Amino acid sequence: MLVAHTEELALLETRANGKPLTATRGEVGALARWNRYFAAVAETMEDVSRPLSGTARALITLEPLGVVAALTPFNGALSPGSWKLDPALAAGNTVILKPPRAPASSVRLAELALEAGFPPGVIGVVIGGAVEGRRLGARAAERMKRYVCEAGGKSAHIVFADGDLDAAIVAARQGAFSAAGQTCVAGSRILVRSAVYEEFLRRYGEAVGRLRVGDPRDPRTHVGPVASAAALGRIEGYVDDALAKEARAVTGGKLATVAAPAEAGFWYEPTVLADATPDLAVCREEVFGPVVVVWVNTYRLPHWSVPFGGYKQSGRGRENGVEAVAEFLRQSPSSPNTAPRPNRSATDPHLPRRAASGITHHQEQDASHGIPRQHPDHLA
Repeated sequence: MLVAHTEELALLETRANGKPLTATRGEVGALARWNRYFAAVAETMEDVSRPLSGTARALITLEPLGVVAALTPFNGALSPGSWKLDPALAAGNTVILKPPRAPASSVRLAELALEAGFPPGVIGVVIGGAVEGRRLGARAAERMKRYVCEAGGKSAHIVFADGDLDAAIVAARQGAFSAAGQTCVAGSRILVRSAVYEEFLRRYGEAVGRLRVGDPRDPRTHVGPVASAAALGRIEGYVDDALAKEARAVTGGKLATVAAPAEAGFWYEPTVLADATPDLAVCREEVFGPVVVVWVNTYRLPHWSVPFGGYKQSGRGRENGVEAVAEFLRQSPSSPNTAPRPNRSATDPHLPRRAASGITHHQEQDASHGIPRQHPDHLA
């Protein structure tokens, strides 16, 4: 189903986030592989039985959480969205998707799920404002709710003097400027050994200068628009602040001009900054735009089987891999004892009569302490 609708879904994503159509085709094309992987994982999740003592065993049952809310990012409602949706479904939950804006691709995905045979209500879509991850985490903690959050970061490429500079330039350009730099794993810092710094900086600046900014539907386009006027203003602010504090623009550093019919978008030139000191905001904060700072190696290779996520301020929990499914399950232990026991209730008037199943869950309060007291035939 997804494969048959790749072009439709890719175009909806491009219209929503400005990524080149060549990129969104690849992302949507991978969704089916994510689906197949987690469908296979669902078949391998098993309850666990552990021996205790004698005839008693502990049975640890895996249970779905119930209803999962999945807040998807504007830069990939379907691709990073599937990192949340697929493992949650594999664990047996129902899912409510909440794209931040332009929800057409998510709505269409839910429609296709119904056409594929999903029961109504298993995948739902709601629309609302953006919720910042840290604030969401605080609210979840107040309610004892489990949550997974990917919060981005300030990722760095490291270029060594004895490395392959040709390969480093290609990788660092791709890592920094894919999706106009609007990705949580954008390699927006490049740390270069002093012995090759000047050569790398010159060649890297030339390579970035050859990137074509334009209509994301044009197959010749490398870098599309940023998401909004607010995003464009934020990017300008970071760069202008750095240039005012003696950083220099090796290439870019200003708004881009794009010809019709796409001139109304929010365009910024792919920018390489040098001589920026570590205290500058552009060096310390996530710009989320086509800007990279170069200072005195396979990158962007997500896979459905490999857990993904950050540490500390960059996120909580993991997406992808079997580890992601565990985020949407809870463990329910029980300890059945299969040994026959004498029916003492027939001779002891202080014990309740045993139920026909041989098990009773009778419990009463200890009069002196108000603590639940378990009778000998209580199954904990």
